[in-house]
Amino acid sequence: MRRGSSVLVGMALALCFAFGGSAPGAVTIGTNLTGPADEINPGCSVACTTMNLAVPTDNAPGGLTSQVNGTVTSWQFKSVTAGGSIALRILRPAGGTSFTGAGTSAPVTPNGTVPAQGPFPASLPIRVGDSVGLDATAGQTPLIDTPATQLYWNAPTLANGQTAQGIFGTREVAVQAVVEPSNTVTFGTPARNKKKGTATITMTVPNAGQLIYSGNGLSLTGPPNVSVPGNVQLIVKAIGKKRKKLARKGKLGVSFQVSFTPSQGSLHTSTENLKLRKKLQRP
Repeated sequence: MRRGSSVLVGMALALCFAFGGSAPGAVTIGTNLTGPADEINPGCSVACTTMNLAVPTDNAPGGLTSQVNGTVTSWQFKSVTAGGSIALRILRPAGGTSFTGAGTSAPVTPNGTVPAQGPFPASLPIRVGDSVGLDATAGQTPLIDTPATQLYWNAPTLANGQTAQGIFGTREVAVQAVVEPSNTVTFGTPARNKKKGTATITMTVPNAGQLIYSGNGLSLTGPPNVSVPGNVQLIVKAIGKKRKKLARKGKLGVSFQVSFTPSQGSLHTSTENLKLRKKLQRP
């Protein structure tokens, strides 16, 4: 039924526990927010966007940049200054120290407490290599008083779709975000081989991870895992009674499932329907 061995659908559940259920299906990026918030120079003197380019010792478990394609579902920051507003900013590399604004959250008003504020809900797409930063009003960009390589953009803040070169700073930006890795496989238009009665489908896999295939009366041949996001090929072939029916009628509607578990996420099963076609033999 699938490439390698005939593994039952129950194995998909086992993989869910092994790769997603035993640990949260999410990745934390940014910094750990463990250093002391800077009380003397908390941020920019005007509204600005700021981000971490390098932090020697305080990286979050998932690193400073996103290692997965997915969605930011929450974020938090640390500040000692009340008032004004702060929003999460997604920044996309554009070469060197230039970045493009690639999404921003709803703004929040800091309450001035030293512990990390949040988490605040969000729903922002993020790509592999993107960074998280902050958009903040004057005097309200939260910084931690530890050495780091920081980039900032003075007023106005870096807008969505805007690309600009950042200015170097030397302190840590106190921002952290939780990313839920994308786990939905999408299917392209099937290419049918009417002589063989098979179909080849291009699947787009959003992240590195493992794939399991299942379909009643079908042979499904595709890669068991992918090391990088991208397109892979799946060959669909009828077997047993369905193969005989296809040979007799020349067409056959089939349904199959692809279960995908990202390396750093949770399992999702996608179902696809298609029609196999085969040239009928003349008597």
